[in-house]
Amino acid sequence: VLEHNVEDGSSEPTWIPRVINIGDADQEGQDIDFDALSYVWGDYSETFPLILNGREIQIHRSLHVALPYLSRRPSGRPIWVDAVCINQQDNVEKMVQIRRMNAIYRRGIQVWVWLGPGIDHTAEAITLLPLIAHTGARGSPTGMPPGLPPVFSPIWTSVFNIISNSWFGRVWIVQESALAQDLRFLMGTHEIDAETLNTVYFDPHDRVYGTLGLLPDDQRGSFRHFSDTASLAELYASFGQRILTQPDPVAPMLFALLQRGTIPGKMSNLPSWCPDFHQSSESLAWYEDGITLGLDTRRNFHASRGNITALPGEGAHELVSRGSLVDDIAQIYERIPIALDFLRREINTTEVLEAYLHLREFERSIARNSLSPRAFEVTESLEPLAGVEEDNRTEVDRLWKTLFGGFLTFQGREVTFEYYYALRRGLDELAASVERSGLRDKEVFRALTTNGLFQKAFFCAMYSILHRKVFVTTGGWLGLGGVPMHTGDKFILLNGAQMPHVLRTSLGGKYSLVCEAYLSGAMYGELDDLNLPEVDIYLCDVN
Repeated sequence: VLEHNVEDGSSEPTWIPRVINIGDADQEGQDIDFDALSYVWGDYSETFPLILNGREIQIHRSLHVALPYLSRRPSGRPIWVDAVCINQQDNVEKMVQIRRMNAIYRRGIQVWVWLGPGIDHTAEAITLLPLIAHTGARGSPTGMPPGLPPVFSPIWTSVFNIISNSWFGRVWIVQESALAQDLRFLMGTHEIDAETLNTVYFDPHDRVYGTLGLLPDDQRGSFRHFSDTASLAELYASFGQRILTQPDPVAPMLFALLQRGTIPGKMSNLPSWCPDFHQSSESLAWYEDGITLGLDTRRNFHASRGNITALPGEGAHELVSRGSLVDDIAQIYERIPIALDFLRREINTTEVLEAYLHLREFERSIARNSLSPRAFEVTESLEPLAGVEEDNRTEVDRLWKTLFGGFLTFQGREVTFEYYYALRRGLDELAASVERSGLRDKEVFRALTTNGLFQKAFFCAMYSILHRKVFVTTGGWLGLGGVPMHTGDKFILLNGAQMPHVLRTSLGGKYSLVCEAYLSGAMYGELDDLNLPEVDIYLCDVN
C-alpha cells in the first residue's frame, strides 16, 4: 500500500510503500487498516515518474493526476493502488494478485473512486445530481421539474462529464463497488454522495419512466403512448421493442440489449429477446468472471457485414429481423465439472490440481470426438503444424480457438497456437506425474503454477468454457453457446450482428432467442461469403 509522507514538506506529495497483511496467516507485514483506489488507467502511451524508496517507476497520467488529490482526501489510512502495488512486469504475480482482489476490496475500509479532476462548474453539477435523479418519477415521463438550469447552461456540460464518466464502463466496476464496505466518489477536491450516483428507483417501472424523463422532447414524443397502468412485463416489452427498432441502430448497443434478454433469472412473461431492465449485470456469472480476469467480455467480433434490420412485429412481444439460417445444433457437450465460482474466489492447491485434470479430460474428449484421426494425432503428439495437411490444420485451429473463446489477446498478450500447445504440454506432464506417483510429486505442479504462458492459457480456457457449453452443428462446425441450448436448436446469423445466435423454433414459423454463440472460423464475415438465403426472422415470446 502507499502511505502519504506527511513529514515531507515539498510542494508535491510523496508516498512511502508499506507491506501489510490482509488476513493470510503466512503473509509478511503488519495487519493494519487501509483504503483502496478504483479508477480508469487511461492512455497507456503517456507515463510519468513516481519515486518510491528512491526507486523510479512509471505511472499513467490518470494516476499521476489523482495522487495529489488522494493525499488530501479525508482519510489518513494508506491506500492500495493496483498499478503500483502489483508488479506489472511479473505476469505470474499479476495473476496471483488479480485473484486476491476480491479480498483486497472487501478488506479495505473505504474504496475511493477517482472520477478525474473535474471541469468548470463541477461543484454546481454535484449539487444538482439529487434533483436530476428524480426527474423520472413515476407518472411523469414528460416535463422538466423546477430547479434545473436552462438547457444551454454550461452546468449541464459538467453534469454529463460526471454521469458519462468512463469509470462507469469499466469491466472491474461490479467487483470494486459491490465488495466495498464504504464507497466514496472523488472528482477533484469534491466528494460526490455515493447514494446519489447509485440511485436505483424502488419501483422497477421507473427504470423506463426515468429514462424517458431525460430524453429530448423530439425523442420522447414517440414513447408517450405508454400506459402508467401497464404491467411491468408489458411496459418493458413495449419499451424494449421501441428502443431496438429506432432508426439507424448502433450494432453494439442493439446486440448488447438482445444479449441481456438471454440472461438467466429475468422476470417471467418477457419476450425472449427483451431485457429485464431492472436486472443487474452482476447476476451474469461469466460477466463477473471477466471482471475478475480484467477482460472485455464482448471482444471485437463482426460476424455479419450486412445491414441491421429490426422492426416491430405483431404486438409488443414480437421483433422482426433479417438474417440467415446457418445450421442445426447436433451435439452439445456437458459443461466442464468445475465449480462455477472457481474464478471468483481464492482456491486451494487441491482445487487447482483437480481443475487442471478436469480441463485435460474435457479437452481430450472434445478433440477425440470432433477431430479426424489425423488431426487428433497431431494434438496428441504436439507436432508442429507447418508440416500438417491444410484440412487437418484447419480442424486443429478450430479446436483451440473454440477452447479459448476466440480471444485474440489475453491480458496484453496475443493468443496464438503456442498457447494451446503450452496448455496441452503442461496438462500432459501433470497427468503423467499423477499416474507415476499420485499427488505426491509436487515439482510438476509447482512448475505449472510459475509458467506464465501455461497460466494465461489455463485461465483463458477456463473463462471461455466455465459457463458455456461446446456444441457441434450438423455440418461439423465447432462452437460455444449458452447452457440453455438444446440439440435441434437453430444456429443463425442476424444481419449486422457481432456474433451469431441460437434460436429455438416456436409456433407458426417463429423463433425464441436462446443465446449468443461463438463459432470457430465464422466470426469475421466468413458466413456472409457462403451466400446463404436471407429471410425474415420473427422473434417472439418466452422460451
